[in-house]
Amino acid sequence: MDRQQKEKEELIELFGSHFHRYHNLPPLAGTILAILIVNKRLDGMTFNEILDITKASKSSVSTNLNLLLKAERIVYHTKCGERKKYFKPSSLVDRMSNHIKIVEAEIKLIKKLKNYDVTYNTTDGVDKYQKASDAYLLYMEQFLNVIYTATEQLAKIEQEK
Repeated sequence: MDRQQKEKEELIELFGSHFHRYHNLPPLAGTILAILIVNKRLDGMTFNEILDITKASKSSVSTNLNLLLKAERIVYHTKCGERKKYFKPSSLVDRMSNHIKIVEAEIKLIKKLKNYDVTYNTTDGVDKYQKASDAYLLYMEQFLNVIYTATEQLAKIEQEK
């Protein structure tokens, strides 16, 4: 095995573990997503190519591809006249848009909790709870602005030819 192939396999292992650990994906789903990201094929990869690399069963690969599709982590297309599906990772803009949805939803929840606490005086006059939720809300709003900016930049890059 040459050096490039070895480093590629290490990257796939690292990304796969990352997606499993931090994105709560099953190990095989994390590995499949890693394979698609590291290979960077514009056309994507076929089911059989993914099967050959993972050495997993057809049903396991199929189940995990469907999970990734449902979670909008990957997309597929077919070529005219072919039945094969070509899988590739969702665009970075799409992945960032999912982050935006998560952060916006959490901001809404924090605001509802703050409103509930004020309405029903649930903090028993302990100011640190209000300060903590204010600080966390500020952090989340600033984080959201960073994600918006990054998404705009990525959209411009993805539109380049």
